[in-house]
Amino acid sequence: MYDLAAAPVPTTPAIVPASLRVTLAYGQDLVSAEFSGLRPLPSAPTVYSAFHWTAAPDQVPTLAVAPVFLGVGEGGCLFVDLALAPSVITVTGRQRVREELGAELANRLGAAIRDGARRFAVVVAGRPFHPDLLVVDPILVERLDDFDPARLADHVDVCFVVCALTAPADAQAIHRLSTPRPGRRIVPILVDEVVAADWSLFAR
Repeated sequence: MYDLAAAPVPTTPAIVPASLRVTLAYGQDLVSAEFSGLRPLPSAPTVYSAFHWTAAPDQVPTLAVAPVFLGVGEGGCLFVDLALAPSVITVTGRQRVREELGAELANRLGAAIRDGARRFAVVVAGRPFHPDLLVVDPILVERLDDFDPARLADHVDVCFVVCALTAPADAQAIHRLSTPRPGRRIVPILVDEVVAADWSLFAR
């Protein structure tokens, strides 16, 4: 397995302490979700939470930049603002469930762009899951090295790159994409058997 624990953690803007550990019902399966730390967007309020519990999965948090419904827990329906991830998001565990969950993240982010004119983009690199699981039209690239953030539309503030790691060079590409830069933010979502990052989903 590739160890991504050493992925660069941004120091500016400052990381606001935030954490959540919860077990969620995802369809007929369970997902263990663990989130430690967050990185606020420059335009976000000083005090801001990435985690939002609502009464129903269609009650989307209005202040969130990239809210994604992850499942049902004791607090209700959990939405997480993926734009506030401090670095890499990992999706690990049983292959079938993790691939379905990875595809669902891409689909829900893509649907949010389609329905709400959100200022982010979704890229799927390689085959982190079967293409038939996609129901939206993300940007598709064959390899991580084929993705060039400079070619994104000017209005895009955050770009989510959903991928799997197939070679050591891919891990290097993830480190490069995760490096903080002024302006646009890149958030890799790794759907693979890797060491869990600070934000992780484990499919049981």
